Amino acid sequence: MDKPQIIGHIHKSLNYTLFDCKWVPVSTKFVVVGSNPRGTAQLQVYDVTATDVKLVYEAHSEIINCIDGVGGLGVGEGAPEIATGSRDGTVKVWDPRQPKTPVVTMEPSQEESQPNAGDNPAIGSTRDCWTVAFGHA
Repeated sequence: MDKPQIIGHIHKSLNYTLFDCKWVPVSTKFVVVGSNPRGTAQLQVYDVTATDVKLVYEAHSEIINCIDGVGGLGVGEGAPEIATGSRDGTVKVWDPRQPKTPVVTMEPSQEESQPNAGDNPAIGSTRDCWTVAFGHA
């Protein structure tokens, strides 16, 4: 027993591609983000003490590139919140106590989100959001 070990508690098949997973501190939960074959993003919260999914969000219209969480650990720490950033250019803040609807959505202006009709779809299209971070996280 001198070497670290990985012990599998639960094995679950997913019907989407997993991109990131974060443990929720001081809990038995973890958050998983990924993308369905049709390109829409998934955000799911699992509890290792149960085999079922606790929360499922149809989070973004494109894949989720990044995730961060904060709060809910003690007095003065604020509400438990999860932030996600996506290829669709949006940043969404989620409260696990309010399922299905983000608390805040920040998205590009209409001018920034219009794709160009030319040969190069990257010109004039929305930029990806590659990182999100809460302060004091």
